[in-house]
Amino acid sequence: MGVLNDIILEFWKVIFKILKPLTDNVAFAIIAASALFLMLVIIIRFVYVGFYHSLCLTDILFIYGVNYMVSMLPKIHVRLHTALSTVSGIILSSNEYMSSFKETTGLIPKSNAQISKYLYYTKDYSGLLKTEPEELYKHLFETLKHIRKIPIIGDVQGSSVSMLVLSVIVCMVICLIVSIGRNGTYYYAAYVVKALALLLANHWLTNGAVLSMCFLWLTEEIICAIMLQINTQEVVTVKYRK
Repeated sequence: MGVLNDIILEFWKVIFKILKPLTDNVAFAIIAASALFLMLVIIIRFVYVGFYHSLCLTDILFIYGVNYMVSMLPKIHVRLHTALSTVSGIILSSNEYMSSFKETTGLIPKSNAQISKYLYYTKDYSGLLKTEPEELYKHLFETLKHIRKIPIIGDVQGSSVSMLVLSVIVCMVICLIVSIGRNGTYYYAAYVVKALALLLANHWLTNGAVLSMCFLWLTEEIICAIMLQINTQEVVTVKYRK
């Protein structure tokens, strides 16, 4: 998996670099990259091969890539890495700031990495906003919020009830699409398996990965339904002409 993980990180570095002039929000980058992947799916899987199925092995690999990227975000997102390393370096170099940090967090860090890890993963940073350097902490957490935030849902690296609610809504919409456009035990069984996988993903994966999974599955199902409808009409037209 080492080579695959390296390829994944290089891919996301390119995505972040391309989108940097527009935004450095990771949720936006995930949707943009998912849309790019979806275009390849439409061209190769749906149009060229004629394989009208959603959430296949290639999708799962892409979602894994999203989840791995989110877990490595502090290392590959330039602005995020710079913000964390700068703040942690300043704290570590000042006895006053270090003493305040220890008193507030209860930690005794020995390196920049330990401080950066705490700052990145902490959910309650209200205490740090009341200690020196206040303005530096305020700017850091505003930066983290801007980069990691998914509107309404929460942060890309966490898990939330809001994302679970979104997943349930996606399952309900897809259930409607499947019931209207497809018949047969296979399709209903496949839907149940995928729905369970999505709901379980909320426990095992990050919000960012689940967001990508929701986007891909819903969009692919809609496109599959459209393509199947077009093909059915073409078959009916051919039979009518004969």
